Amino acid sequence: MNSENGGTAGKRCQLTIIAIFIIGAAIIILCELFERIITEGFEIGVELAAITIISLYIGNMHKRTKRKFEETREKYKHLIDTAPDAIYMIDLDGNLIMWNDKVKELTGYTDEELAGMNIAKLLTPESLEIAREKIDYKVKAKKPTPPYEVALKRKDGSRVYIEVISAPLLKNGEVVAIQGFARDITQRKKMEEKLKEEQEKYRMLVEMAQEGVCIDDENENIVFTNEAFAKALGYEREELIGKNIFDIVYEEDREKLRGESKKRKKGWASRYELRFIAKDGSVRTFIVSATPLYKDGKFIGSLSVNLDITERKKAEEEVKKMLEKEKEFKTWTAHYFFNPICIAKGHLSILMEDVPEKYRKRIQKALHAIERIERVVYNIVTKGEIKE
Repeated sequence: MNSENGGTAGKRCQLTIIAIFIIGAAIIILCELFERIITEGFEIGVELAAITIISLYIGNMHKRTKRKFEETREKYKHLIDTAPDAIYMIDLDGNLIMWNDKVKELTGYTDEELAGMNIAKLLTPESLEIAREKIDYKVKAKKPTPPYEVALKRKDGSRVYIEVISAPLLKNGEVVAIQGFARDITQRKKMEEKLKEEQEKYRMLVEMAQEGVCIDDENENIVFTNEAFAKALGYEREELIGKNIFDIVYEEDREKLRGESKKRKKGWASRYELRFIAKDGSVRTFIVSATPLYKDGKFIGSLSVNLDITERKKAEEEVKKMLEKEKEFKTWTAHYFFNPICIAKGHLSILMEDVPEKYRKRIQKALHAIERIERVVYNIVTKGEIKE
């Protein structure tokens, strides 16, 4: 601990000495009360002895008081200097009056350099403005200020960030100085900056994502959505914030969503198809990949990534219709081709029995040709291939 004002301890010592002299004077007065009992010669001797005893007593008391003061001073000096936080005192102009070793460690200055140094040399311009405002408040209100953060300029030019807790020092009801504690939070600030950068990076990724991202709380109220999700439903983002997710889910799918919500509250992630109602009343279909969110072990909501598959579903429906039509076409094609072929084959088979031998070969060739046509039709209907 370092200080430019040690007057308080000196005053205490002076008061102790004055008290001792008063006690000595009282003893002398008591001695005079015995004048009638003792002889004059003996009286002088007693007074001299009393004065000698008092002098010895005063000297002893002075030594004991000084030693006790030094012991107390050293004890508190050690406590202050070994404190993990910087401890300081400044006058109302911002000049350092007292500081501990942690102040030297934080600033890089020596005791000689710190003596009388103004905070203007120790703080950045922005932080100096904050510190001045806090000092003015403490002087006017005569109250401590809540913790605040400032940037400290070290002797080597580097910066450290500190959290300050300070209060006014009062004497006779007036503020005479400011005393405080300062804690190094540089590492915390760096971590906060890194976290902020990471959050910004992920925020950009979420905003740039083609899929819709939505976060709802434990009551299924929407608390965040990215542009893609809002745009897919025809809303502005602000219009969706605060809405209950069930309000924008297609009525027939709400029971399904209730079941999925129960799963998430049990800690299960899930993937499912869900239909939403857009702002214009149209129905859009999404593949939803949802996962539960927890804080301190407590369920606080869900995060979902929503892929709009409406156009894909429409395309699938179109393909399905086309396939149905194709199936219908093949069915009717088979009917219209195979029936006549079967009839023709039947008649030719009967005819072969009634005609002379020389015509049977020709009928046999006709039946063979019909069978070839039959195979081609079969391949067209079943495989979509024009071949035998």
